[in-house]
Amino acid sequence: MDAGVARTGIDGLDELLGGGIPRGRCILVIGGPGTGKTILGAQFIYNGVKKYGEKGIIVTLEEGEATLKADMAKLGFNLDELENSGMIKIIDHSVVNYLPSERFRELIKFMEMPVFK
Repeated sequence: MDAGVARTGIDGLDELLGGGIPRGRCILVIGGPGTGKTILGAQFIYNGVKKYGEKGIIVTLEEGEATLKADMAKLGFNLDELENSGMIKIIDHSVVNYLPSERFRELIKFMEMPVFK
């Protein structure tokens, strides 16, 4: 294993990346909704802990921590277990945490309009 790369543990991806993701670099994963960005990131962190004993951090910007954990649990990634063991830290910076409660209620009410269903 090359010490200069962090293996993803994702079948085929490490080979495409020349062994893994270069260590010490900032990697941006972009794509439209539903293209698998969150799954890729969660699988990378999960595999890092389970296969390689590496710690990780997940920063969520859109969906809340509870939603992230529930969605990943459906795919077999128990993020609670990893967090409780001290191997990962989840930092929730989702937009819903920064909306004043009254404004959030207005937004939810707006989103329930028939045009959004």
